[in-house]
Amino acid sequence: MDNAIGSVIAKLKSEDVSENTLLFFISDNGGPLAQTADSTPLRGGKHQTSEGGIRVPFLVCWPGKLKADASQAVVSSLDILPTALAAAGVAAPTDKPLDGINLLPSLRGETPVTARNLYWTCGGDEGCWAIRPGDWKLTAQRERVGRSA
Repeated sequence: MDNAIGSVIAKLKSEDVSENTLLFFISDNGGPLAQTADSTPLRGGKHQTSEGGIRVPFLVCWPGKLKADASQAVVSSLDILPTALAAAGVAAPTDKPLDGINLLPSLRGETPVTARNLYWTCGGDEGCWAIRPGDWKLTAQRERVGRSA
């Protein structure tokens, strides 16, 4: 992955567009426990709603527009589209509101990330879900019931 990301960045630099290119890097979920991933000090991993399954790095790079910084703000991959639209100067649709928020004011240090509820689900038959309002998180998992033939 390091080589592939390095190749993309090298290409952007060779085309002289790296300073004005907005890049996002994010993982889709925590490490796969089946391959002995360890998310310590967080609990859980891939396909789980515990912090080890949903808390992942989210990096934004736009060298010509944003200064390097770090934050512990809670954001979502749903924030990529509204942020990219704002960066491109394109208005977000008003007839179909987006679930994410524009992070540019926060990335510029102008405002904190807007507080909102975030939601997760495992999908499929697992029936697990989580909601996070601020610093609190509620999780639930439906008990699996065996099927008889």
